[in-house]
Amino acid sequence: MKQALKNLFALGLFFVIILTGCSEDNLIEDDNVTQNEIPTENDSVLQSIRNWGFSENVIEDLGDRYLVDGDITFYKNKKYRSPSNTNTKQREHPNSVTINDINVYLNPGMNTAWRNASISAIGRWNAINSSLNLTVTTSIANAHIQIMYDTHDSGVNLASNVFGRGEFPAANGLPGVGIWINPDFNSNLFCGGLITQNMRISNVQHELGHNLGITHTNQSFGTLIPGTPSTDSQSVMNGGQACTIDNFSSGDITAIEYLFPIVWVGLPRAYTRFPDPTICTNVFVQSDPYRLPVSPGADTYELTSNSPNLFVDTVVFPGHEITMIANQPGNYTITLKTTNQYGSSFATIYVTANQCGGGIGF
Repeated sequence: MKQALKNLFALGLFFVIILTGCSEDNLIEDDNVTQNEIPTENDSVLQSIRNWGFSENVIEDLGDRYLVDGDITFYKNKKYRSPSNTNTKQREHPNSVTINDINVYLNPGMNTAWRNASISAIGRWNAINSSLNLTVTTSIANAHIQIMYDTHDSGVNLASNVFGRGEFPAANGLPGVGIWINPDFNSNLFCGGLITQNMRISNVQHELGHNLGITHTNQSFGTLIPGTPSTDSQSVMNGGQACTIDNFSSGDITAIEYLFPIVWVGLPRAYTRFPDPTICTNVFVQSDPYRLPVSPGADTYELTSNSPNLFVDTVVFPGHEITMIANQPGNYTITLKTTNQYGSSFATIYVTANQCGGGIGF
């Protein structure tokens, strides 16, 4: 997205895969595109768009919808929540999907390659240890998501530099309905070679992420998903990378498991970060901040230091930057305790403290 998008936050709307933005991921930016004049009358959807921080010059009125920044669609007859904060990590859309069993309809007009790619992309989503269950349906009436060519929808016409487009959830708890694929995407021109089957799979996989409420990993739009990295070059949800995205990264998997947790029965897991931390003595802001990943099934996370010479935050949560302060060099251990209704599990974090000049000291 552009600078307006970088200044905001929160996981709405209708994305597209063009190589500079995504869910329409633009391979060529055209700053000279003339935008339609935006009405000034009271409009709750338009106001929500403005609340996201988008400027008027990137908002285009298409009649029944607004196209924003070239790749996000807001329907005028739907409701969208406004942002609540400005975190900038792997992110979810503010409109959450609240169902787990999701039917996906594949338009029969798509060729075998695209139909098989869609089935494979659905398989990749189902392989994640989450509560989601995506099922291909032959009934369009029973479908929550519909995958089709842009030519199957008279209201959509994707340019040759646009791989596909997805639709974010609205405020009703259901996934976004449409995923539009461009069978005429000029891969030779924009990707330097023929389109591969893995490119088809990965881009459908990416668009499904938008319909299920996940925004771009590499853009500042959406609500922080705890436990995910601040940057993730391998994320299939990176925007503007339709030619190179591949499969879910570990950060993607963490995000999906967090957003769609399985119904946990039994003791929680207790997961620590690898590698273990190496810190500088008498420093409270380390050059390599330590953050815990998500421990499946855990409701609370607690840390305890084994030495009075090492201070550590006590009550923590995934993605939280943990303060560790050692007043002398040495090797220390910290016990992680995760707890849920069934009891607690434990893991050990091994800390090496060196006398050095890194970080911010006292």
